[in-house]
Amino acid sequence: MLISQEAILNENDEGVAICGMHYGGDVIHVGLFWHSEGERKIVHFLNGANIPISDADNILFQSYFFNPVPDFKLPLLPTLSALCELISQNKLNGFIFNRVGVVYDGGKFEYLSGAYTAKTEAEKFVNCAVFVIALLNTFDYTLLNWATWPNVSSANRTFLDGWLDTNKIPVEQRESYYNQTKEMRGKHVIVCPNTQTKPSPYDEAQPLADELINNLTS
Repeated sequence: MLISQEAILNENDEGVAICGMHYGGDVIHVGLFWHSEGERKIVHFLNGANIPISDADNILFQSYFFNPVPDFKLPLLPTLSALCELISQNKLNGFIFNRVGVVYDGGKFEYLSGAYTAKTEAEKFVNCAVFVIALLNTFDYTLLNWATWPNVSSANRTFLDGWLDTNKIPVEQRESYYNQTKEMRGKHVIVCPNTQTKPSPYDEAQPLADELINNLTS
């Protein structure tokens, strides 16, 4: 259930929530909210060099809505907070923002360095949705079942073709990269806590995302 900034700030229980803002059309920018040790913070991915952490009561988040994440282990909250600070400050991951198509195959962040443990450099193509997925996955909280997500269509994967050409990846090896390109968007991530199946499969998340977008644009 989506709730307002005011409601999440008045919630006394510690925990985690996915937060998001509708930017028009089917675009929802998402981040991660946590309430721990008296602090209410939001981290969100804007681009590779800009992953800010802000107080959740900031007026910037007045139009955000929040969806609590069930069953996140509360003893991990201080570690989550510390890791987010590290990721925000160190700028060592070299992320490349791509809204429509991303490359994801279970990447996580390292606790001590904040480094992203991608299997290949191609996995540095991320968006705000993948950032939230990977951050939760770091703590073995699997938000969605990415194996069920459709691959990006050939018309939308030019970003990957350019990377493959630049890095001289042989043609016979490219299929494995294409199979990792996913249509993961903020609209999917924000509704994952509401799917009946966990981790959330695409066939449950997509209708909820469509319903949300329809409500926001009607």
